[in-house]
Amino acid sequence: MASKVLYFPYISVPQTAWFTRILLYWDQVGSIVPSAYAADLNRLSPFMRDLVAEGLVRPVVPGDYEFELYDAMTPFFRFIDTDPEILQRAAMGLGSTPAGRGKQEPGTVFEIHGEKLGREIGDQLVARGLARRGEEPAWFEVESRTASAFMAHLTATLGALEDIEMDPITDDMSHLAPFWGGRDEHPSLSLAGDLRLSVLERVLPGPTESVPVAELVKFRNKHGERLSSFRRTIESEILDLALVDDGDIRAAKLRLFHEQLEDDIKGLEASMRARRWPRLVFGALCGVVSAAIPVAASAVTGALPIAAAGIPSLAAAIYSAREAAGSRKDFLRHPLAYAALARGQLS
Repeated sequence: MASKVLYFPYISVPQTAWFTRILLYWDQVGSIVPSAYAADLNRLSPFMRDLVAEGLVRPVVPGDYEFELYDAMTPFFRFIDTDPEILQRAAMGLGSTPAGRGKQEPGTVFEIHGEKLGREIGDQLVARGLARRGEEPAWFEVESRTASAFMAHLTATLGALEDIEMDPITDDMSHLAPFWGGRDEHPSLSLAGDLRLSVLERVLPGPTESVPVAELVKFRNKHGERLSSFRRTIESEILDLALVDDGDIRAAKLRLFHEQLEDDIKGLEASMRARRWPRLVFGALCGVVSAAIPVAASAVTGALPIAAAGIPSLAAAIYSAREAAGSRKDFLRHPLAYAALARGQLS
């Protein structure tokens, strides 16, 4: 299980309370940054630029891994060539309206830098009627559902590489809509996610607003190991709870776990208050859920073939892609992949 996370779908991370908590609780945070932006930080948002300069966010340059990613794109194309909604959108013709943040309505497009798409992929999407060249040569306008699927696929595949080893995170559930296909076909998949939601929503203290980068640096330098240890304790317990079949026993163990964490929670909260940070809340991750996915099913069933047999096709594509990229990690055995997915505004 990775202790590092890779943000998607945008180059610059959001300046929100949600992302502040990501920076606090994970050992390392990455974002997929094209080489031109990594070489010239002034092209990034001021917040992102400061985070990179302080080493709080690692730019992951997709062009550095083009060879590893090339074969991994084949399963993605199998997905988009069989997904009914994407096929319908291609038949309708590519729209021109930019997709709003967290949106992917029919007729809308999402800009993706060509370096993320890699060799030939942008052209193959153009040939399918799912993309076109943007006004700037380095960019493509990609049909929004296709774009969301691609960014989830790219991030999961990149994160599996040995010198990255990061679990994907995103700040809006809609970026993972292609996993679900608009249906809840696998209710058991939500178990580990529901447990994580119950635990993290109640025990991770955090500010209600974004914290200045300098403050984050000071706090992490002083409390970084403590924060990481706290998160690992929670994740380990959630994995165990996901394997408990009896609902009453699981609920009882969950209550006991909350009580056991109380001293650590109070200590972290006191340290944050001492910094005079904005009002602290619990639950500010606002819907921390499993993104999907097949990963929770393998924790519940304990059997990779059973989990793989019923997963949505994008998840199957990602699993195949991670194998093609040479990963030694098993995607379906990570019930906390997509560990910090938030689907609402922080308040």
